[in-house]
This record gives sequence, structure tokens and C-alpha cells, in this order.
Amino acid sequence: MPIRPIILYFLLIFLLGSCKNNQKQAVTPRSLDPNIYVIEDPEQLSETQYYVWLPFLYVRSEPKAKSALVTKLKKGDLVKYLGIKTQVKERINIHGKEFEEPWMKVVTPDNQEGWVYGAGINIKDVGTDLSPTPYDDCFQLLIDREVEDFTKCTSQVSKQQYKMQGNKVLQNSKGLTLSLKNGKRLYLESNLTGASNTKYDFCYYFSTIGYYVVREQTGNHYEYVLINSSTGHRLSTWGFPKPSPGKNYIVSTSSDIFGTKEVNGIQILNVEGNELKVSWEREVENYEPYMPKWLDNNTIGVTLVPDNGGKKGVKKFALIRKQSNNEWKMEY
Repeated sequence: MPIRPIILYFLLIFLLGSCKNNQKQAVTPRSLDPNIYVIEDPEQLSETQYYVWLPFLYVRSEPKAKSALVTKLKKGDLVKYLGIKTQVKERINIHGKEFEEPWMKVVTPDNQEGWVYGAGINIKDVGTDLSPTPYDDCFQLLIDREVEDFTKCTSQVSKQQYKMQGNKVLQNSKGLTLSLKNGKRLYLESNLTGASNTKYDFCYYFSTIGYYVVREQTGNHYEYVLINSSTGHRLSTWGFPKPSPGKNYIVSTSSDIFGTKEVNGIQILNVEGNELKVSWEREVENYEPYMPKWLDNNTIGVTLVPDNGGKKGVKKFALIRKQSNNEWKMEY
């Protein structure tokens, strides 16, 4: 046998053996022209997660804005970056801001491969809340047991939010009036002298899901009420509600920091059109839950503080993940 075929034969055997022993190799990197694409080490990306930060993001069959549509992602969706991106960066205007980023090859949550424009995804940070509210800094004070400062903070934020709503919301000592989209007005009467001793305070308007948030105080008991701005339908929640980035869930937490026998627990609601339904509730023993953060559309992070009434003890960070059967599971 000539020398050259022998060399080629053993080289082929070596390459086949190498492929079998290297299961973590990047997806089809050899089929891509290195003059057009950047191939990154997949092992260095294994611990990195990317999420969609835009309201929606198109996944394309090729790294071009006009190529065939594979699927459409929404804000908060996680994608897996395959370590392949274009050498050339493209300029695209998004919401009035110009970006210059490459196209990146990804796998979607339902296991479809495609290309997304790099400016549409960010690296996931466990400390990042994808659905923040103006009250988040106030609740941080509550975690630190700064109750008086927490009360002042929520009062200031509430006044700012009230001013922003203009003639949609009217609040005085007699009660609270909310304008509905059907042209009607919903009146919530405060009664500070009767047996119920009830007071209503406007907190926030979630324009993304079309709900007012109102705090209802009866004696020493507090509840947050979600009021549909179209129908006036009301639903009480355990704590201050926070919608998910995809607008299909709402989470709230409640803590008995004031010793008024409130629930120490976490509650999740489903948003189904104009309807809200409680889908999951859990009371937490020995801890007070605070500051729920939406890490993606199906994952919530919650700070757990020991319920010993002081600053001693170890805080924990719990994760609540949506399961395949539409249930939720809490881990800490």
C-alpha cells in the first residue's frame, strides 16, 4: 500500500476516535466558514444563560433580518447560545436607539434552533428583576427591619404614582375613585369611624396587564387588591403584586412583621384575559418572604428572612420554578 493512503487511513481513524471522546464539541462548527462566523468554546458558555429583554424577539432561519421566521420569543424567555455568531455586526434601530451587534445562533425554550439579533438578548443575572416596580426599594427597607423608613418610603412613592395618573384616580379622606375603561367610575368608600374602620389607598397602575393596585386597611390588617381597569372586578392578594415579564402570572409575598397574624407566604396568580385565578400558594415556616424577583417568565427569586423578629439568623434566597404540569416548585 502506498505511503500516502496509509497516512490518510490512520488520520481518519484518529479523527473518528477524537469525535467519540469529545461530546461537548460545539454544534457543527466545521460546516461554518471561519471568515464569516466566530466559533466560541461551548464549555466556557455552559454556565451562562441569556434572556430576551425586548417585548418580543424574532428567531430567524438565517442570520439576516429578512430570512424565514422560525418562531417569536417574548420578554423574559431564556435561550441557549450555541457559541456561533457572525463576524460582521449589523446596525439595527430598536425603539429609537441604534445598535450594532452580531447575529447569534440559539436554541429556544421549545428546542428550535435559529438566529437572533444580539442586541435582543442579555446575560441572565440572578440579581436582576425583569419586572421591577417603584416600591422595590421600600421593601428592601422592610427586609432590614427599618419599618418607620419603609412606611415613609411607600407613602412618598404612592404620592408620586397618584400624581402620574391624573384624572384616572381621585383620592381623599372619604375614599378612592377609579376611572374604568368602560367610562364608569368605581368608588371605594373609606370608613374610619365605623366598626370596620376601613381605609383605601392607591398604590400603582399596572398598565401592562390593566390593573389598579389598591391597599385596603381594616384595623391593623392590610391587604392589596387588584382591580381590573376594564371591568372593575376585584381580587385580594397576600401582598404587593408583581406581574411576570410575559404578563401571564402575578406573584405576591406576605410577612407577619407587624405581628398582626398575617400569612408568611407566597402566592401566584394566573392572568387569563380579564380573569385572575390563584394557581399556587405556600406558607413558609420559620421565614418571612420578601422582594420577589422575576428572573425569567417561569422563575421567581424570593428573599427569606428568619421570622425571629430581629436581625439574627441567615437569610436565604429561594427559587420558585414553574413545572411542566403548570405547577410551581419552591427550592431553598
